[in-house]
Amino acid sequence: MAVKTGTTNDKRDNWTLGYTPSLVVGVWVGNNDNSPMDQYLTSGVTGAAPIWNQIMQGLLQDKADQPFTQPPNVVSLPCFGITEYFVRGTEPKGGCGTFPSPRPSLSP
Repeated sequence: MAVKTGTTNDKRDNWTLGYTPSLVVGVWVGNNDNSPMDQYLTSGVTGAAPIWNQIMQGLLQDKADQPFTQPPNVVSLPCFGITEYFVRGTEPKGGCGTFPSPRPSLSP
């Protein structure tokens, strides 16, 4: 699965959108009069995400895992200890690099 949560700066909207290769579910939490929400409901942990999680668990119960497939126009490169993905032709020339080695100690 892939998922993204969000909360507006004014605490009026909280949402979670997520998908599998064959399913997309979006959940919005807020007040229909556009008033600010209770502070308890404005985080991704307490707002839309638990609802989204329950929906997905119910929909995917007894279903086999569906791995994502990498499109042919996407390339992956190791970048600073993780794998990054780029649309072919936009990847950094010469690769991403690695973390610099630790600086030598300045003590005698």
